[in-house]
Amino acid sequence: MKSKEEAYKFFDRLSKKEMMDYMYNLMASLDAVQEENANLKEILRLQRSDKYSPSSEQMNYLFDELEILGKVVDDDETAEDTSTTLEIRRKRSPKTNVTELPASTPVVVVDHTKDAPETIVDRGVEKKRIEDKVVRKIVDVRKTIIEEHHYARYAAAVIGDDSDTVVLYDNRDVDELPASGNLIANVIAGKYDDHLPLYRQEEIFARNGMRLRRQKLARWVIRYYEVLAPLEKLMRKRTYGSAFLNKDETPVQVLSVTTETGKQSHNNYMYITIGSTYSAMERATHAIVYVEYIQGRSRDVLMERIREFDYRGYIMTDGLRQYNDIDAERHCSCWVHAIRAFKAYVKTNRKALHARKVIDISNRLYTIEDKYRAKLLCGEIDADEFLRGRKAESLAVIEELYATVDGFKDNYAHASAMGKAISYLYTYRDTLPNYLDVVEASPSNNAAERVAKAFATGRKNWLFSDTVDGADASAFFFSLVETAKLQGINPFDYLEYICTFAPKARTEEEWERFLPWNFDASLLEEIRNNRIAAVPDPGRVEAYRFL
Repeated sequence: MKSKEEAYKFFDRLSKKEMMDYMYNLMASLDAVQEENANLKEILRLQRSDKYSPSSEQMNYLFDELEILGKVVDDDETAEDTSTTLEIRRKRSPKTNVTELPASTPVVVVDHTKDAPETIVDRGVEKKRIEDKVVRKIVDVRKTIIEEHHYARYAAAVIGDDSDTVVLYDNRDVDELPASGNLIANVIAGKYDDHLPLYRQEEIFARNGMRLRRQKLARWVIRYYEVLAPLEKLMRKRTYGSAFLNKDETPVQVLSVTTETGKQSHNNYMYITIGSTYSAMERATHAIVYVEYIQGRSRDVLMERIREFDYRGYIMTDGLRQYNDIDAERHCSCWVHAIRAFKAYVKTNRKALHARKVIDISNRLYTIEDKYRAKLLCGEIDADEFLRGRKAESLAVIEELYATVDGFKDNYAHASAMGKAISYLYTYRDTLPNYLDVVEASPSNNAAERVAKAFATGRKNWLFSDTVDGADASAFFFSLVETAKLQGINPFDYLEYICTFAPKARTEEEWERFLPWNFDASLLEEIRNNRIAAVPDPGRVEAYRFL
């Protein structure tokens, strides 16, 4: 109807009943439009309440670092830059890959020759011990010192036999490197705990008078990753042998992974799993953080390790639907995610009394958790009493929460923010209380969330990752750092302990010594005391050179 006259003619033709029906439909349409408008305004308020900053979960500009070496020209090479247009021939200053330390640098001797025999048989040739093989390593302990590692070396016992000499290394792959376990631990801790990319660490070393280029540091770190591969496998095995798992995932970019169309893939993740087992004898929880690189978050990918190890314990996750394949009886949903939407709603509406009520009731679950956890850890109650007491009080709170929500849920449209928050609460109603059956579990999945947050924080600074191998290496070292922090161990101490002693391990029993609950700080103390006592070699006049 384009004019009033047309409207009058239209309504004149309608009967009283037709007029009533028309007005009813018009009012119903108006109500629907008003409800949709209110929902859109609510969504707008929620979006405006968030800080205007890029999410750490959506960082897109990450580049290669650890594995950069495969594409970098060796530093030993010199290059010339020519310009045919200007006919100018310029020579770059020659580069050197030598790190020099003054002759006055303190030196400490580390003897590996204890119990070394005077003769050995190598491939049928008898060889006698000759002058020791000496490998000098750089150590960074506030002041730079050098370790001289002495390894027994042998030559043929028969005069005239010019076969190669034999050196009894503990692990040749890392023993020949001019970098100590201490230095490697510093680099790893700097990158994965202090979030310092290698180019920044290169600058720090330069300020201390050492020329350690990031390509060189990356080569050393990769070498240690290859040597420590058995420890990674053991950590994975122990994680999926735990009584309880926390799981989460966070995006990561890997430049070499592309889609079928050749475009760079943005479907890459670091998959975080925390395995926890409570020890009644120690009144403590043994935990391992195991991080691995995955491509995609399909059900098959997320459930692969669970099926591989036939894991049958309890698992806590967020609300990702791909986790719904986990048996409902052992799937624990996170209360933080269940209440998060209510908290977001309160930020934009201070008069949201219903949302505040839900938050207040849910907070009591954490008070109960803290109370019983403290009693368990101090030995006041045992694990069975902990489970019984916590469950009885918590279930009463959960029943009160749902009864409260039942009283007001019909007041909110399903499409509204409150409606969606309520819907989430009821979707996971069966799995939210399951944590009460597990000693190791708490109401939230915060343990895994904190690891994801730490990774996202470092990801803003890292130049990472070009290849899948680089992503795997980063995931492993990040696992070591976060495992140490979760177990209350200084991450640097734990890394130095592993980098110094683990390369000697051969059997699974020997690798077990490097799980966090077997960490022996006394071994590091002895080494560090020796370094403190280091003094310069009085007969040395030439600088030490490390290639």
